[in-house]
Amino acid sequence: MKKLADGGCNNRSSMYNCINCKMLCTGKKYLPYWKELLKERQIIIDELISIYNKNKIIDYENFKEYKKEIQILNGYKIL
Repeated sequence: MKKLADGGCNNRSSMYNCINCKMLCTGKKYLPYWKELLKERQIIIDELISIYNKNKIIDYENFKEYKKEIQILNGYKIL
């Protein structure tokens, strides 16, 4: 187990590859943290979908921003 960082990730280049990070905090102690990240990511995706729907965009599944957010969400679900 690693210590929880006092700030944001210092390795922004691998921000979306957290599962490979040596500093990844796991275990029951950190579960509430990961659940909160999962909930926040779902809110972001819901907002994106709402914007797409408002603008009558139906084929957004291949948009880079949407795919990125889904990939992150799925990563949190695995944990």
